[in-house]
Amino acid sequence: MDDQSDGQALRAQIGALRHPISKMTRVALRTAVRQYVDTLRELGWPPERVIIAVKSLAREAGLNPTKRVTVLDAQLDNTDALLVEIVGWVIERYYYRSE
Repeated sequence: MDDQSDGQALRAQIGALRHPISKMTRVALRTAVRQYVDTLRELGWPPERVIIAVKSLAREAGLNPTKRVTVLDAQLDNTDALLVEIVGWVIERYYYRSE
């Protein structure tokens, strides 16, 4: 496997993040997530497996969700908000990518 298909590049990029994240960094991260999704989709991975893979990479890179978050929490901390955003990018790219 190369860095793209095994997620090493995305893991490294997530691991290098520091809050607050600039707009340029967020755009670069979104691009990397989309590329990783494309790679896994082309390998035939179903969407739920892609989401799990991206969330696992995020955890390995140190982006861990808080334990206190519930569905009803309106206030997410920076890490939780970013994880929600990343999962949204995965879903968006998997289902709605333009050819």
